[in-house]
Amino acid sequence: MAVVHAVAAIVLGNETVAFDEHAIKRMKERGITEGQVLATLQKPDLTGLRADPGRQRCRRHYGAHHSVDVVYEEEASRIVVISAIRVKRKEGGKK
Repeated sequence: MAVVHAVAAIVLGNETVAFDEHAIKRMKERGITEGQVLATLQKPDLTGLRADPGRQRCRRHYGAHHSVDVVYEEEASRIVVISAIRVKRKEGGKK
């Protein structure tokens, strides 16, 4: 894990959110902004989604057609964003 960027933001009691190199790459590929990632972490619509051991995943809905998932690790002094995923929501707004 190579952290390449960090911002001051209050998330889950931590004052720093760091972005892994993989997360930055995926955000660019998927058209997800830093603001969307921070908003998803700060005010998720869903938490406790399936993730690899030691990682957390949360989701925030953006309109009726898509959501953003953020995969992260919670360290003692910061949140480290591992990846960000744009999720297309099914008809009726579910997923």
